[in-house]
Amino acid sequence: MALKNNFNDLAYAKMEQGNFGFARASLTQGTGAQRIGCSAYRLEPGKKAFPYHFHHANEEAILVLAGQGVLRIGPEKLAVKPGDYLPFPVGAEYAHQMANEGTETLVYLCFSTLDETEIVEYPDSNKLAVCAGAKPGLRPDQWKLRQIHQKGATVGYYDGEE
Repeated sequence: MALKNNFNDLAYAKMEQGNFGFARASLTQGTGAQRIGCSAYRLEPGKKAFPYHFHHANEEAILVLAGQGVLRIGPEKLAVKPGDYLPFPVGAEYAHQMANEGTETLVYLCFSTLDETEIVEYPDSNKLAVCAGAKPGLRPDQWKLRQIHQKGATVGYYDGEE
């Protein structure tokens, strides 16, 4: 187990889907960290990192290192620049989304608590994600349970039971 990772030596993995796209590298992986994680993100102009969302279990925070962007948080849109620190406690009032509306790559660190059980809500699309069995920041196929549903589609507690 490594006790450190170096930001300058990170290997980035890319994700792209329509208006969403980023390159991400974990500073936490392999360090043995149990309660707090950190990932580096590179967000190209015209891209958003993730859908607008909020967490029920994990807190997050962003530290902007380079470039400029726009953070949508609650009803506000905030211009962000290098040096800005942006914390996101749990709850709907801290729903957030980072976007690069500038002309250069936006680089930031995203810190997160590492609760293995999480519920994430997506207000724009009325979705709900339930996740368990892995640390945040891992690929979806690495979670033991990750289900995303439209909110409101419910069944009774005893439906389908004998």
